[in-house]
Amino acid sequence: MAPFTKPPASLTDYASAERVVRKAIADLGLLVAPTPFAPSQAQLVAALRAQAALAPRMAHAAAARDAAALNNLEARMLTAETGVRAATREAVDAYNRCRATKFRSC
Repeated sequence: MAPFTKPPASLTDYASAERVVRKAIADLGLLVAPTPFAPSQAQLVAALRAQAALAPRMAHAAAARDAAALNNLEARMLTAETGVRAATREAVDAYNRCRATKFRSC
């Protein structure tokens, strides 16, 4: 999650946001998740890919000052963010299950 530790310089710098998200996707792709964490990692990567795919469209809508398109894209971004949060919760739940068995079942 290191790419997300610094706040963005501008809330409308979609290209920079896309680079950060794609870096996180690449970093996650280098990891081999233990079995209990594989589903949440896959869900997280899918949600991050959805966010990254929206960034160029958001930049275009912002440049065109198309408020309706931007609003619709922001709603789709929030849906992807819900996926990120769900994946994170799933990973925490898996960690807690592993921890409860002192990691014998993981």
